[in-house]
Amino acid sequence: MAIKQRILVGLVGVFLGSTAAKASQVPIDTGSYSQLYRSGTTYLIRDKDYNPDLSQFGLFTTWQYRPRGQFQVRAQYCQGDLWSGDAPTLTEMNLLKAGRPLVQLTTIVAAIPAGREVVRPEFYSPGFRTFSPYSYGSRYSLFGGFNTYNTYSAPIYRPAVNCTMGSTVFDLTPIAAALQQLPQETLEVQLIFNNGEIRQWHLGRGTVEALKQLSIVHQQSLENNLNPMP
Repeated sequence: MAIKQRILVGLVGVFLGSTAAKASQVPIDTGSYSQLYRSGTTYLIRDKDYNPDLSQFGLFTTWQYRPRGQFQVRAQYCQGDLWSGDAPTLTEMNLLKAGRPLVQLTTIVAAIPAGREVVRPEFYSPGFRTFSPYSYGSRYSLFGGFNTYNTYSAPIYRPAVNCTMGSTVFDLTPIAAALQQLPQETLEVQLIFNNGEIRQWHLGRGTVEALKQLSIVHQQSLENNLNPMP
C-alpha cells in the first residue's frame, strides 16, 4: 500500500475512534435530541418538531448508520387529517432552505401507511368562573360597601383529538454526499404523500450539524473498508 494511502487510512481510524469515544452508548430510543450518539455499533441522531400545544402532533425522525450496514432515516409523523381515499403513505421527504430543495429522499426501504390515532380522548373541562359584585349596608352607612360572589358556567365538552400517524424509512446512501454540503442552519422539511398531500416541518440546526458529522462517518467508514490496513 502506498504511503499516502496508509496515512489516509490511519487518519480515518483515528477519526472514527474519536467519534466513537465522544458518542455515548445509550439505548436506541433514549438518546438526546440533535446529537450524534451510539447504541451498540449504530450511530444515531434523533430530532423532533412538534406542536407545542399538543406534543403528539409533529415529525419525529431517527437518522442512523450502522458500519457495513444501513444508512437510513426513519420518519414518523402525526399530522392533521390526511385522508383522501385509501390510507396515505409518505413517499418523499425533502430538505429545503427558504423553499429551495437541497436534498430529496425518495428511495423507500419500508413504509407503514397512515392510520387514525386518538392522541387525546374526549373530556369535560370546568366551566368559566365569573365574579358578580353586590352591595351591602346603607349608602350612608360607615360600614357599607361592595363584595363579590363567584358563579360558574356549565362544564365545557372537549372533543377527542385525532391525528394521522404513520412512518417511512428512507435510504440515505444515494444522497450521502449532499448531506455533507448542507448549510449549518435550521432547514425546512417537506413531507409528500402518495395522495398529493404536502406537510411542512423543520429540522433544527443542531440536528443538521450532527447529520453532517454522521455523513462523514459513513463516508470514511466506507473508505476504511475499501482500503484495509495490510
